[in-house]
Amino acid sequence: MYGMIHRAVRQMVFDQLGEDAWLALEQKLDIGPTELLTGMVYDDALTIAIISEASARLNLSVDACLFEFGR
Repeated sequence: MYGMIHRAVRQMVFDQLGEDAWLALEQKLDIGPTELLTGMVYDDALTIAIISEASARLNLSVDACLFEFGR
């Protein structure tokens, strides 16, 4: 996946839970700004890990998280 997806998930977490929640997600997954470069292509496993952790923090199923992400 492209980093633009990671950036969009970050924005969703920021909007709903705030910056501290995103920073905690980054720390748990051991990622940082280099995983958010818009034009870079990342392994799908990283994208799934980010979405899975975001859904857990948002108290949503992965399907519900992806639905909200797409809205």
